[in-house]
Amino acid sequence: MRAALAEQFPTLRLDAVRFLGSGWDYDAWLVDDGWVFRFPRRREVADGIPEELRGMELVSQGLRDAPLAFPHFEHVGAPGPHFPYAFLGYRFLPGTPGPEVPPDRIDRAQVVEALGETLRLLHAIPAEQALERGIRRELDGQKAWLRDVVRKRDAIRDALPEALRERALPFLEGSAAHGPESDSPPRLIHNDLGPDHVLLDPETGRAVALLDFGDLSVGDPAYDFIGLPPWLGWRATRDVISAYGVGDTGLVDRVGFLSRACGLVWLLEASRMPEDQRARDVEKHTQWLGRTLDPGS
Repeated sequence: MRAALAEQFPTLRLDAVRFLGSGWDYDAWLVDDGWVFRFPRRREVADGIPEELRGMELVSQGLRDAPLAFPHFEHVGAPGPHFPYAFLGYRFLPGTPGPEVPPDRIDRAQVVEALGETLRLLHAIPAEQALERGIRRELDGQKAWLRDVVRKRDAIRDALPEALRERALPFLEGSAAHGPESDSPPRLIHNDLGPDHVLLDPETGRAVALLDFGDLSVGDPAYDFIGLPPWLGWRATRDVISAYGVGDTGLVDRVGFLSRACGLVWLLEASRMPEDQRARDVEKHTQWLGRTLDPGS
């Protein structure tokens, strides 16, 4: 990575290049404690970068008054001899991924308000403008996710710990009742608002930034809440939806159904990660799924 950065951005000092971590789509590196560079792990991820850049133009306008910071891409790397795909760099946003902050250190009232307001502003960005910029539609709904779970149920069952199988059974059998379909228009959504993408100040427990808009889509706003029950539990998730304050019949029910169906598929995907990540990711997603399947969390 150092060679790719040196070739394309010769003004960077590159005194310190430190690996931050890997997700499903990117490896992230911290450069000189001032820049984060995201390197795609697969060609199809890199192919989505132009769309992400177009979408972030809208996000930068719509979230300029949001309580949470977000990336502004100032470096766009091209494919070259040292790295085969395009890659992106933005100024480092200090903070700790939400799940790494002890629950008793989280300022839940502030996190709830900050997430609710940021999502309200994001979803207020006109969807028509996003579609004009080529932002894709998120077409999968509750029925599609249930079909996906049923299709993969044998593999999901193998990945599930015994303690969670009974609670997951309605989804594995295809009998889980989905919520009412949305009466809200499709909106511009983050579409990957997982717990790891919310940064907190580790000292105050306050939410400070929202990361990784690479899956920006136009679709059901429920998708931007399904990563909250695994992290904060259901009571806090309902509080975020209340702070969000946008009328949407059935939003809580759709979030409930989608978070559980998606959680089962995410656990399966974690079990198929490369060996150096698998144990960590399976443990994390097992904990998250347990919290999601518990309506009293």
